[in-house]
Amino acid sequence: MLKLLLVCFWLLRPMVSETLAINDEKAQIVINYFDDNAQKVPVSGSSWILVKVARIVTEADDKIDGLKIISLVDGLKIDKNSEIEEILQHLELTKQDESHQKVMNIKGLEVYEKITNDQGQIIFDDLEPGVYLGLEQSAAAYHLCAEPFLLSVPATKDGVESDMDQTVEPKAVLGGNLRISKKASGNAVDRQERFAMMIEIPSGTYRYRFADGQTGYISAHQQLLVNVDNDVIIYDVLANQEYKVYEVKANQDGYKTIYQQNEGMIMAKQEVSATIINERSYHDEVDTKVASMIDLALGLWVLSIIVILGLGFLDKSKEHKR
Repeated sequence: MLKLLLVCFWLLRPMVSETLAINDEKAQIVINYFDDNAQKVPVSGSSWILVKVARIVTEADDKIDGLKIISLVDGLKIDKNSEIEEILQHLELTKQDESHQKVMNIKGLEVYEKITNDQGQIIFDDLEPGVYLGLEQSAAAYHLCAEPFLLSVPATKDGVESDMDQTVEPKAVLGGNLRISKKASGNAVDRQERFAMMIEIPSGTYRYRFADGQTGYISAHQQLLVNVDNDVIIYDVLANQEYKVYEVKANQDGYKTIYQQNEGMIMAKQEVSATIINERSYHDEVDTKVASMIDLALGLWVLSIIVILGLGFLDKSKEHKR
């Protein structure tokens, strides 16, 4: 779990004028957001918010370790041992709104929102000393939202006092798209029929869009109803994980189901395609009916032979008794 890095300024001298100086300083938090690879490709177009959850002030009582944390979240104490999960739960973080974006009950807290530029950078400046929670609100294309972060300004690192400027580099979570195509061939295909497809993808909830404009969200091991020639794309599925797509009622109602690349690996920043084809023709139905009639005739013929043999056996039994 991510821990809040909060340390005291051991160099502060017991002088009121110096211990109060921090209260008037301004801070800067920089986000450098790159793909998690050697090239460090910038992640642009990612929306982040910064929420101030506590103030940091110095006391005027001549204490050497005079830093004081004042929580701004009602009913929650924030200190150097605070955990992100606890703060998120208290802020009622949810993903269940209509747009499926993260929603917070921030209860009047100071919130700053910016989008990463072409260099994958955001600069939040002119900030007061405090504890800040960083959240990716909307991920860039082919990405999932990164883990939130919690940091304070001022802070120290490895026992060395830092200034009021802090930099954070979130770890990017890469995704890829999954396209599902439903095709049909033959002269007995109902092109208005909706076929149930089971979608096995990594855990999570993902946005989808059909070619006709229908949109929604789907989670792992859920079904989608797909029409012929109405492709659906599932966006930003967790990369380097396996997927599998199959028809719930395959090879039924006279249909022959054919799969093409219906299982494989989600590729980072790419689109993979799974195609399901249904074949059905009138001559197939006729052949099936003829075959059924032949089977029925053969069955009746065998049954009649059994009956005749049985009757002959009974007659012989009667003659033997006489």
